[in-house]
Amino acid sequence: MVGYSATILLLGCYAVLVAAAVAGASSGLLVIPFPWPVTFMIVLLAFGFSVLHASRSMGCRHGLFLMLLTVVVSLLAEIVGVLTAAVFGPYGYTCVLGPRFLGLVPYIVPMAWFALVYPSYVVAEWLVPMGCVGRWRRLWIAALGATAVTAIDVALDPIMVEAGAWVWHMHGAFFGIPLRNYIGWWLTAFTVLGLHIWLCGIHPVRPSGRSTSSARLAMLSYMVFAFGAIGVCLHMKLVHPALAGMLATAPWMIAGLQSSRGDQTAVLHPAPPPERQESSSLASISSKMAVFRCIRL
Repeated sequence: MVGYSATILLLGCYAVLVAAAVAGASSGLLVIPFPWPVTFMIVLLAFGFSVLHASRSMGCRHGLFLMLLTVVVSLLAEIVGVLTAAVFGPYGYTCVLGPRFLGLVPYIVPMAWFALVYPSYVVAEWLVPMGCVGRWRRLWIAALGATAVTAIDVALDPIMVEAGAWVWHMHGAFFGIPLRNYIGWWLTAFTVLGLHIWLCGIHPVRPSGRSTSSARLAMLSYMVFAFGAIGVCLHMKLVHPALAGMLATAPWMIAGLQSSRGDQTAVLHPAPPPERQESSSLASISSKMAVFRCIRL
């Protein structure tokens, strides 16, 4: 119970700080880019929430493994990206986000990756139906989770470019950002989630009754990140990136919350994957993802 209360407290502090930062910028009390301590505290609270929530819902060993895997893979992808432009395109970080690892990637960047990857993982886990099992389930969770992560960057990247947090050395097609950046985001997140599911042998089991409310906390964390990015976009008069961000993230927020209200009670637990019902996996996905057809943006 103490751990659950601490998780709610962290999420509440995170949401309040994000709302205060956006309101402060809108009222002129804060300038964008935010002072580094403000950015650091926002990322730290989001990161701390994801670590605590993952440790509670997946067990400490697997939750911390996902965190370390995300930090290592994202940091390597960012370093290779900065040095070679092979992952995201030609870009480089400035000093806006604080001290940089090896003078290349700010230390808070891998933390922000986990703050995005973990809630997206939970959203994907609850979207994929119980009827989809085995390797199909692993593939769908990794793919949908990576897509949910990339959806937030639709609004986030234009903000960071406008704020001078990083600089693109070419003019891309998406508000000056190269489209390969989003391919790189998707591949990085897919690699993290795919490796974790494969190495830990994740499959759904029936948990305690509290799992639904716990999953909603992670989904709320995703919403806080998304609304924060969209709010800052609107304040900076980046109207088109804000609208694109709304369109990209809204389906994941709505479908994730609707899915958690249903009968599905899956959480992440390590165990050998079941081998049955492989043939019905695609039909199950189609049925579950039908919620997207009901969304009116």
